[in-house]
Amino acid sequence: MRSLARYSRAATPWGLTVTTAVIAIVLLSIVARWPAAMWPLHGATIGLLAAVSAWSVDERCSAIVDLVPRPLWWRTVARAPAALLLVAVWVAMHLSLRDRLPDHLGVLVLQGVSAVLVGFAVATWQRTRGNPEPGQRMAMLVCPAAVAIALAKPWSTHVPVFPIWPHENWPRATAIWSITGGVGVLVLIAAIQRDAADRAHR
Repeated sequence: MRSLARYSRAATPWGLTVTTAVIAIVLLSIVARWPAAMWPLHGATIGLLAAVSAWSVDERCSAIVDLVPRPLWWRTVARAPAALLLVAVWVAMHLSLRDRLPDHLGVLVLQGVSAVLVGFAVATWQRTRGNPEPGQRMAMLVCPAAVAIALAKPWSTHVPVFPIWPHENWPRATAIWSITGGVGVLVLIAAIQRDAADRAHR
């Protein structure tokens, strides 16, 4: 347990994670104050959380770490607190601001949780393919993409990724983000299984 905690402290970018959590609090507070005008910041925050969740998986010393006996599931558990912190902040902020947000708390919470999970899972999968720092590259794509989608809302009638108005298809948004979260779980499981299989053949 101590070795797990030591690895978590040393390998996880806690400064970046805590800074992101603070930024998320500020952005969500702004959204709650002026939801009609500032709602794109909600989607931007989701993209930011997904990006930093992926970044938390990056391994600067991969040439050494990938050869140690510690399997991927152990390293994933050690890094998971960073993603869990982001999820906790997201959920807590939505619970505290629920009276000033659209009346679909479940969907809003699901968006952030699924985004964090997918970012973490995809970066973990990339680590099994020998990519030492996939999170930084993912962040460069995810953040701008989330901002662009939140602002332009393309295909929002059929693909309501970031809904806000009552007339938008909230049940479909729930389905989209539920599937997204489910895919994240499957990708994470596949990554751990792949690492186990690779180690068994060494």
